[in-house]
Amino acid sequence: MSQTTETDEKTLAEKKILEAAKDVFMQKGLEAASMSDIAKTAGISRTSLHYYFRTKEKLFREIFRSVVDGFMPQLGKIIRGNASVREKVEKFVDSYIDLLASVPAAPHFIINEIYRDPEGIVELFLSVESEHGNIAYAVHLLEEHAREHGLKDFDAQHFCLALYSQCVFPFVLSPVLKTALFSADPDRYAEFLVRLKKNVARTAVSRLYPEG
Repeated sequence: MSQTTETDEKTLAEKKILEAAKDVFMQKGLEAASMSDIAKTAGISRTSLHYYFRTKEKLFREIFRSVVDGFMPQLGKIIRGNASVREKVEKFVDSYIDLLASVPAAPHFIINEIYRDPEGIVELFLSVESEHGNIAYAVHLLEEHAREHGLKDFDAQHFCLALYSQCVFPFVLSPVLKTALFSADPDRYAEFLVRLKKNVARTAVSRLYPEG
């Protein structure tokens, strides 16, 4: 067997393990998940799993980072683009809600782990943010906009937090919303997400452009 073939097989095996680990951690979280769960989901032995990842914690950190990091490139491209602040906010809301809809378990997963290990999760977040700088850049951009438009009592950090919250919270409540409001009808829930994008963007833009 050539070295190239061995490398390809190792890469495929690691990818398979990471996909299985993501499913298990998303469903159970770090504490409840076990290496046996991950090995079973990946269809490999525990011995094989330990060959690639020696500890559950190391595997978890890689999965958590990949989940958070998965949102960054697309959102960063929007934030740092050449569009107006209004267009950036509208594109950000549209893309962020689409990303959340593609990984609906992510908000629950992240929130649960924040409560479990706040210091460790903050460390991971800061590590990812230090590489991308999206939040810091967005705050700077909004503060410049506020100065240029004479927005009094405008808090860029509060604005970002409110915007993130309005996008994320419906996904946190999605199990209740889907049943209680939409009778488990996926089409009605999809229509709700379309309206959510418009309403969140409209609210944010009205704060940035109060004159209309």
